Amino acid sequence: MKNQMTGFKGWMMNRGMSGLIGALAFLAVCGQSQAAVPSSLPNGTYLYGESDQPNQAGATYFVFDVKEGEVKGAVYSPNSNFDCAYGRFENDQLLLSIVSTYEKTVNPFAIALDRTSLIASSVNAPMIQVGLRGLKSVGRLSDLDRHILATCKASKSLQ
Repeated sequence: MKNQMTGFKGWMMNRGMSGLIGALAFLAVCGQSQAAVPSSLPNGTYLYGESDQPNQAGATYFVFDVKEGEVKGAVYSPNSNFDCAYGRFENDQLLLSIVSTYEKTVNPFAIALDRTSLIASSVNAPMIQVGLRGLKSVGRLSDLDRHILATCKASKSLQ
């Protein structure tokens, strides 16, 4: 399920769309003497993009849910179409299948996880920052983000 392209930008360019799908999430994990190294993002809903600001022209965004390491979501650019995506965390990466909205083709893609040790913690234990390589956290979901995510989660192509 590995893709030889240089990143989401390469995938999006091959799809005729510009931009980089984005995502950057943080997870602080505390341990007794060593921090546990997480292998996925915790359960929740996320929005990431090429830009850390929402709804930027030319930017591509990735809105998704994580449940027990499984991912369902959508890749989109403002004022454009969107493609649904599903996948899972495995071997220090997020393995995705992106379903083309119009052609109904499935394109595999992998995003490496980034991990960085942080120096300080409010509980005096090491913290690990986990994210998706090259992607940025956007913040709160808009009504449009929620609608796109709900549409993809209800899609038969992701079930």
